[in-house]
Amino acid sequence: MVVSEAAAGLLGFTQRQVNRVVPPESREKAYNHTSEFAIARPVLFAFLASQLTFSLIPVLLFLSFAGSVLLLAAAAALLFTLFWTGVALALLVPTLCATGFVGICVWAWAVASYVAVRWLYGVLQGVTTGSSDYSQQQQRRFNSNNNNNNNNNNNNNNIGGIKQQQYKSSPPAVPIKPYIADHHVVNTVAKQQDENGSAPVAGY
Repeated sequence: MVVSEAAAGLLGFTQRQVNRVVPPESREKAYNHTSEFAIARPVLFAFLASQLTFSLIPVLLFLSFAGSVLLLAAAAALLFTLFWTGVALALLVPTLCATGFVGICVWAWAVASYVAVRWLYGVLQGVTTGSSDYSQQQQRRFNSNNNNNNNNNNNNNNIGGIKQQQYKSSPPAVPIKPYIADHHVVNTVAKQQDENGSAPVAGY
C-alpha cells in the first residue's frame, strides 16, 4: 500500500517534470509520427529500436560522465582562477602603494623645481632690469653731458665766429707812429705861439 503510493507519487512527479520539459501535445505528435514510421517501415524501425534500447544506457552514462567532468573542471578552473587572482592581488596592492608613493615624490619634486626655477627667474629678471635701468641712467647722464659740452662748444664757436666777423667787418686800425718833431719845427711853433700869446702845446 505504502509502496504503491510512493511509486504513484514518483510516477506523477516524473510525469509532471516530463510535461514541463516536453508538453503532452509534442509527445503526442512524436508518438503519432513514430507509429506511422513503424507501420510504413517495420524492419528499419525494429533495427533502430534495438540499437537505441541497448545503446541508450552507455550513451546516458557517457553524457553524465562528460557533464560531471565539465562541471568539475569549471569548478576547479574557477577555484584555480580565484586562488591565483588572490595571490596576484596580494602582490598588486603593495606594488600600487610603492608606485603611488614614487609618483607622489616625482610630482612633488617637479612642482618644487618649477616653483624654484620660477622664483629664480623672477629674481634674475629683477636684477637684470635694475642693472639695465642703471646703465640707461648712466647712458642718459653721459649723453646729457655730451650734449651740454657740444652746446657749450657750439656757443663758443658761435661767439668766436661773431668776433671774427666783427673783426673782419671793422676797418683795420691805423698804427700810430710816434711823432718825432724836428727841433726846427718845434722852435718855429713856439715862436708863433709866443707872438699870438697862446699857451704852448703840451708835449712839444
